[in-house]
Amino acid sequence: MTYPLASAARIDRPLHGIGFILVGASVFPVQDVLIKGLSGDYPVLEIVFLRSLVSLGLFASLLWWERDSATLPIQRPWLHAVRGSLGLVSFTSYYMAIAALPLATVTAVAFAAPLFVTALSALVLGEPVDRRRWRAVLVGFLGVLLVLRPGAAAFEPAALLAVLSALCYAISQTITRQLGRTDSGATIVLSSTLVAVVVAATSGLVAGGGGRGTGLHPSLAFLVRGWVLPPWGALGRMVLCGLISGVGIYCLTQAYRVAPASTVAPFEYVMIGWAVLWGYVFWGDVPGPTTLMGVATTVAAGVYVLHHQARSRREQRREDGSRTR
Repeated sequence: MTYPLASAARIDRPLHGIGFILVGASVFPVQDVLIKGLSGDYPVLEIVFLRSLVSLGLFASLLWWERDSATLPIQRPWLHAVRGSLGLVSFTSYYMAIAALPLATVTAVAFAAPLFVTALSALVLGEPVDRRRWRAVLVGFLGVLLVLRPGAAAFEPAALLAVLSALCYAISQTITRQLGRTDSGATIVLSSTLVAVVVAATSGLVAGGGGRGTGLHPSLAFLVRGWVLPPWGALGRMVLCGLISGVGIYCLTQAYRVAPASTVAPFEYVMIGWAVLWGYVFWGDVPGPTTLMGVATTVAAGVYVLHHQARSRREQRREDGSRTR
């Protein structure tokens, strides 16, 4: 999952942007490997709490180091809270999905988010979406269905968590477009991380300890399992997840700051390649031909939508510029 939030100042350095996006897209699958490994013994919100707490410290330190007063005020706190809550549901449901499914499957479905964003932009924000983009969205969703194969004997209900993750992420990004008019990207990221820390900590106080989750589906057990004090090794892996998350979000944010989205966004799909590799190395997961076909279809549709959106924005800017002359 990505956070393409850019600051107001843009720089045209496409190679730097591609470098940042490749680093960010490469480190996030490592976090997924760590979380999947922890999912059988610890509750997801305990991991989210420690991950978010470490990331919050990194983001706060970065803001202090930059000392940019323009990034600090929050203009619409309730909208920030809604966006942060949606983000929390998005990556929590994503983690619950990888507890039961191969990494490649969950990552591929999560990359349906640009398709949801396009649909929501038209239906909620009233932004124009032409027929070609609508066709691409429909083709992309067909690719998701190929990956999920609902109705097949091998269908895993946890796949719906990956769909929920993509949908919540898309809604949060739609809200980001609104917040971006008054708040900086750094403020948006910091507030959403703070929401995750507070909600996850509250859940820990409510849930308490205990051995709940025995005999349940892996995804559900990952959610309801009681909090426990992890040994140093597991604690270190949770902290590492926070460090990886902070580095990944920073790299993705920098990528969108220094280069056009149409240049860097397609490189995010490198995550799927890493997910396939790590899934095979650690768990022996090998995607079947139908899954690979669905992944290719979803990726192609997503790249087309991103490219077409960028071209539409360029044409709109040219039209606006010609009117002001």
